[in-house]
Order: sequence, then C-alpha cells, then structure tokens
Amino acid sequence: MKHVFVIVGVLSFVSAISSESPSPSLDDLAARIKPKPAEETWKMIPWRTSLVEGQRLARELNRPMLVWISSEEPLERC
Repeated sequence: MKHVFVIVGVLSFVSAISSESPSPSLDDLAARIKPKPAEETWKMIPWRTSLVEGQRLARELNRPMLVWISSEEPLERC
C-alpha cells in the first residue's frame, strides 16, 4: 500500500510539472538581462588609459580627473 502512495505522488508531481507554462526561450532570457541603452551611457565617455594623456586633456578642458588604480583584477575575488 505504501508503494501505491509513492507512485501516485510521483505521477501527480510529474503531471503538475508538465502542465506548467513552457520555459522561456533563450532569446527571451537574453532580452531580459541585456542592459538597456540608458544603462550603457558610460560607454559613450571617451575613457583614457594613459595618465599623461588624461592629465593633458583635463588641463585643456579645465575638467577634473577620475583616477582608478587597482593592484589586482577587479572581478578576481568574486
């Protein structure tokens, strides 16, 4: 009798899973996680990788400088 309850339970679980809505496609998932254009405005900034060039440009334009120095890979500890 115990085996019958287990079999009925498994069958009802399987039928419940199969009756759910279909999984979203890979394209749907990609569209959900892809950044929107408003979230990528930082890419429009002409970043400089040379300190000397950045200093020269900041002086010419009379603008402040952002200097980011890291001694290791930023995503290494994740």
